[in-house]
Amino acid sequence: MEAQTSWRAWDCVALLEDGHRRDDPLLVDVGSADPFLEEQRRTNDLKDAAARCGQPLSLTVHESYDHSYFFVASVIDNHLRHHARALGLTLNPELAPHEASTSTLQRKPGARAAWLSAVSRVAPSCSASATSSAS
Repeated sequence: MEAQTSWRAWDCVALLEDGHRRDDPLLVDVGSADPFLEEQRRTNDLKDAAARCGQPLSLTVHESYDHSYFFVASVIDNHLRHHARALGLTLNPELAPHEASTSTLQRKPGARAAWLSAVSRVAPSCSASATSSAS
């Protein structure tokens, strides 16, 4: 029972079932040839849970892709932008999209405080080290 309790904190379907919501859509990209798609990724369960609770979801199944480096590399730019927006960060607009990386993120006012608040809610043991090591 303890193992199930600990994994629920990291399972997106369980988090939705437990009442966790976001205003922005969850962003999910999977490949149709991913060998773990049905048994472990279980995107249909996520789609159903999101629909039941009204959580916006952007789920894209990429035909003939697996979960290899090449697939991840083809979608990572969009995911970095999505997470940057969620954390209150923006990408340097002077760079072309393919030149953007996490090193070009510009902080919006209050972004660090929002990040620390999110970390303390999700993983309380991480918040103290994040506070003391952040510059």
